[in-house]
Amino acid sequence: MPNLPLRLQVIDRVVEVLRSIQAGDDFFSSPAVVSKGFISEIMEFPALMVLSDSGGRIEYAGEQQYDEVFYLDVKGIVRASDDVITPLEKLLRDVRKAINDDSISGELSNLCVQVIFREPPDIDYGFEGTHFFAFFDQRIEFRISGNYGEL
Repeated sequence: MPNLPLRLQVIDRVVEVLRSIQAGDDFFSSPAVVSKGFISEIMEFPALMVLSDSGGRIEYAGEQQYDEVFYLDVKGIVRASDDVITPLEKLLRDVRKAINDDSISGELSNLCVQVIFREPPDIDYGFEGTHFFAFFDQRIEFRISGNYGEL
């Protein structure tokens, strides 16, 4: 049985990292649901979805070694009866902190050469035309290295 592609290992690790977020000293809240892929009907909040995004590049790095840059989107949705801005901003910060921390001293540091939050997220504070839901879409850039059989 071959090893999982490195890209898939990164995706799985990001999902695992987000599922490990627990409210307490380091994080504001615990996600109710974290999904690898799109959730069409969300019943519990906050919810996080991890999806592959298009774009990126593959560059020759030397003797059968290549660097691949690819993107993941983490989409977050919160529900609140009044202020949706505060829980959304706290959830976004928790997502960034968890992924950043793991890219420095966790498994992502072994899987990736680099993890970058290059752009601010897209945010909608009136998700689906109501003021009870808010949504963010954070694009994250990952750089991995290996041969074509590993990437």
